[in-house]
Amino acid sequence: MTIKLNSELLTPAIHGNGNSKGSLIKDWTIFCNSIHKSLKAFPNESYHGRNHYVKGDKEHDMSKDEYIKMVQSLEELKRVSEEVVTKLLMIKD
Repeated sequence: MTIKLNSELLTPAIHGNGNSKGSLIKDWTIFCNSIHKSLKAFPNESYHGRNHYVKGDKEHDMSKDEYIKMVQSLEELKRVSEEVVTKLLMIKD
């Protein structure tokens, strides 16, 4: 299962009744940076096979699959948040 988010739909519209461009860029940049930190802090070592093999072959494989899905989800959040920030920065004032 791969999650694919659409940055075009997630990018806010800048208009007179909404948040300012600077405010939106700040908020999305903070979010983007937090995802980067989450990926660095992810407990990769705890997903080593030696910590799961006692569960049995099926559960060990399922644990590995869940680990992969978690990392893929974080990577997708990172990708889309970077795209949103880039799109916001490209909007002309």
